[in-house]
Amino acid sequence: MFCLIAKLFRYLVCNSRPVRRFRRKKIGYLDNSSFIRMKKMISSRCTEDTLSEFSNFIVHRYHGSKIIYPDNYNSKDPDRADLKVVYTNKELADLKGIFLSVVVKAKYISIIKKEEFRRDLLALGVTGIEERPDYELRDGKLRMEKDLNQDEAKRKKVGNDGERKIRESLEPLKKKNYKVINGLKLVNKGKKIEIDHVVISNHGVFILETKAFGISEEGKDQACRLELLEDGRWLLYKKSKKNSYWYNRELNSPSDQLLRQQKFFNDLFDDMIDSKIKIKYAMVLANSKIEVVEKTKPFFDMVKVDELEKYLSSRGFSMSEDRINFILMRIDNHRVN
Repeated sequence: MFCLIAKLFRYLVCNSRPVRRFRRKKIGYLDNSSFIRMKKMISSRCTEDTLSEFSNFIVHRYHGSKIIYPDNYNSKDPDRADLKVVYTNKELADLKGIFLSVVVKAKYISIIKKEEFRRDLLALGVTGIEERPDYELRDGKLRMEKDLNQDEAKRKKVGNDGERKIRESLEPLKKKNYKVINGLKLVNKGKKIEIDHVVISNHGVFILETKAFGISEEGKDQACRLELLEDGRWLLYKKSKKNSYWYNRELNSPSDQLLRQQKFFNDLFDDMIDSKIKIKYAMVLANSKIEVVEKTKPFFDMVKVDELEKYLSSRGFSMSEDRINFILMRIDNHRVN
């Protein structure tokens, strides 16, 4: 037994690697407390002035952490140590996170300032942000108000289910270079407005209002019929198991709502409503099983969810990329969410 232990010890001694006494190791990072302190300035509510101050700090005042190597380090005379000042991988990753998670989504910072900050980060060596993000295409969240009675809460849930369904149907269009914004809130000349969906492409600008007529509380499509009467009334009929329709209720016509949207966008693009821009208004029916009987035709289009992609791609109009980007920037400058 003793012989085996001796042989094992001899083997380990003979085959082990020598200790690398002169390997260059970092002692640590110094003087990055100012960087940590300045990071706390950046939040979702930061302003352009705050971002400019932070950008000036990381570009002109802070040049990275001091890294001390031990080769000639003397604790009695630390000033003569071999120092290097660089942005560490951790600091570069922090800057990337600040840009993607905070600055891109910030409401109070213009696109121009966001782009300036991105270019500053690229110059510092931050990677993964080489392509310009679609700053303008951030989606608003679906919300459920707190102070709703039971019936109102049910209607709101059904409405959210319908809007979510339209969002999902619009998602594939983003890969075809369509610009899609969901849950948009705008303000102009003191007037505020909410838009369910805005789609912008070379075919024009499409303002879409979602309606979930006939969708159940469980979010399922139900067979029904919508009649648009000549006197302006909208009547909803539901289908029974015997395939006969029975009157359910009268609906509030969305005509006034879409007229307000039309007036708002006419004011927003008052210098562009000509051959350079085309705006279409449509009500999108989230229920694919609904039948529409138009005894009078509204001024806006009516489109079922399963026909939406075809509707958005079959317009006889062409708009340049520069015009599209200009429209997106103007919308972004008037956003409140």
